[in-house]
This record gives sequence, structure tokens and C-alpha cells, in this order.
Amino acid sequence: MDIWLDEDSREIATELQRRRHIRYQHYHWLAGWIDKVEHENFGGGNVTITLFDGIDSSLYEEFKAKKGEDFGVVTAEKTLRTWWHNNDKKNGQVVEWKEVKDPPPGSSSHQLRLRFAELLEGYRPGRIIRVHCDGWPNQRLPAE
Repeated sequence: MDIWLDEDSREIATELQRRRHIRYQHYHWLAGWIDKVEHENFGGGNVTITLFDGIDSSLYEEFKAKKGEDFGVVTAEKTLRTWWHNNDKKNGQVVEWKEVKDPPPGSSSHQLRLRFAELLEGYRPGRIIRVHCDGWPNQRLPAE
């Protein structure tokens, strides 16, 4: 059993936990909800997404730094559970990135508008999604 008493030990423990959180998010991707879907001809369109709050700020900064590259979006359940990232996602390009003023509870204030060549059935307003940027792991997660 570990007991963290002094300030240095607590800082180390906090940093280790933060790194675990970041690694978890890299593999499970950032969660959010769909605000709006704009359908276009031939199955494509734009999807406006708001990311959830409670994520380490370095991950949002990583997203901003890569907004010129493709973002993968996978549909998720209300429990945030996804099934198979490779099969259940589409890649889209960032059309717009906004910081929403006075966001509602649970919102990170980061709102993305993505353009897709094809929209998935699960891309509907109010639905939960998970998003990753280029360079993040894209593999099948163990059944949890």
C-alpha cells in the first residue's frame, strides 16, 4: 500500500494519473455530441460537433495543432462506448473551429464543423460521437 504524504510525492502521483488519462483518451478518442448536420448531394455533408468537458487541456491543444489534417469520427452509445473504430468511422476535414462563449455544463466550449464525403447513419443531432486526430491509435478496443 502506497501512502503519498509529502507535496513532491503527490505531484508525481498526479502527473502519473494525468498521463494515464491522456493515454486512455488517445486510444478511446475524445467524446462529444452532434449539434447539427447539413446534408449535401450524394451522401456527404457537414457535421457540427461540440466536445465534452473534463479532458486534459493538452489534448484540445493537440487537436487545434492538427486541424489541417483529417479527423476520424465514430458513432458511440450514450455510455460513450464504441465498437470497432476501423469500421465505424469516417474521416472528415475541419471546416471551422469555434470557441463557444459561456458553454453549457459538460461542454468544453470547443466546437468543430467537419466536412465528410459520406455521412454515417449515426451522425444525427443529439447523438454521441468520439473524435480522433491524425496520429492517434486506431485499433479495435477490447470488449469492456
